Amino acid sequence: MLYKSRTWMADEVTPLSGTTHNWFGGWGANLVDSLDTIWIMGLHEEFEEAVSAVVQINFETNSLSQINTFETNIRYLGGLLAAYDLSRDKRLLKKVIEGGEMLYAAFDTPNCMSITRWDFQRAARGEEQVAAEGVLVAEIGSFTPEFTRLSQITGDPKWFDAIHRMMEIFYRQQDLTKLPEMWPVDVKAPDSVYEYLPKMHALIGGVLPMYKSRYRDAIDTAIRYNLFSPMTPDEADILVAGAARIVREADQPSRVTLEPKG
Repeated sequence: MLYKSRTWMADEVTPLSGTTHNWFGGWGANLVDSLDTIWIMGLHEEFEEAVSAVVQINFETNSLSQINTFETNIRYLGGLLAAYDLSRDKRLLKKVIEGGEMLYAAFDTPNCMSITRWDFQRAARGEEQVAAEGVLVAEIGSFTPEFTRLSQITGDPKWFDAIHRMMEIFYRQQDLTKLPEMWPVDVKAPDSVYEYLPKMHALIGGVLPMYKSRYRDAIDTAIRYNLFSPMTPDEADILVAGAARIVREADQPSRVTLEPKG
């Protein structure tokens, strides 16, 4: 009720002060992200009111000069897709396509890697934007389920093609890291990339085996190097994840050490 009465269509509302925060440009992130929950709870009158508001979002303007494409994808595209899949409301399909077209523009780079901070003003002027040399892995590798699902429901392969080209680069590099089969978590935060591998396998029905095989390779390596049995009073048979670190010493081959966590 606080969100509806005082901060309708804001990205976030602070529960104590009731003030708003528009971290994602003022496109009503909280409302979009809640659409599927509202539907699942059977609040169909509230869902209709929310959809009527959401379809008024204009993805051509934003209160920020740059948008975080990763956050925009998971919150807006993901939220709209989930709500459409549940309700089959055609208004949501139209809106998710609008959002998908906007994000697709961020892949229009010389090397087809996505731009993580997409500049609206530069895009409006027709200026070329290029992907940054150093990025968080999750910010460029976590478009797979949303873009794939958008291609599935529209029949237009361009979104899937965009992310599949990029993921093929990821997979070729997976064997070349300091700890083969894994991407470095602490340095470039790829947590959601791992999370999306089995989701993609399920979403496309296993048609492309690399999503399954790469996930298995990563998990096998994690089991070998990242898990340990902690000392407990009752000697419980449990495993806890730690941080695997590569140690290199002069005139010595590199070795993996485990830094316990938790």
